[in-house]
Amino acid sequence: MFAAASFFKIKMEEIIVVHDELELPLGIISLKLAGGLGGHNGLRSMKKCFGNADCWRLRIGIGRPDARAPGEGGPAGSGEGITDWVLNDFSKAELELLAPTLDAGANLLMQCFSCDPEPLLKEWAKKKISIPKKETENDPE
Repeated sequence: MFAAASFFKIKMEEIIVVHDELELPLGIISLKLAGGLGGHNGLRSMKKCFGNADCWRLRIGIGRPDARAPGEGGPAGSGEGITDWVLNDFSKAELELLAPTLDAGANLLMQCFSCDPEPLLKEWAKKKISIPKKETENDPE
């Protein structure tokens, strides 16, 4: 990644990283420029390669297991830790919310590619995505 960015002389503020975010509930998307690493291994890797992680970030909320605070949970592999939570499959209910969230994220990403992302910051600062109503829910019985 670093070699390609260096070869093409791509600046950090021209990079958009899409990543999961424990600090945002499932169904929330947030666009931001730079910020801390928050214990995120992918961002930590970016900082190691580039010397900083001051890029655009499209954060997709995954929430914390049982709303646990940082550091809470069991040891890795116990099924109770944060790593287990992040690497676990989504439930059926979570997938129903994840699909429109990812669609909204993809649309936002395309907007970021086609124009300066800065004007999008206010609208996309922790934006809640709704599940579209199914047609059968609107039909009277």
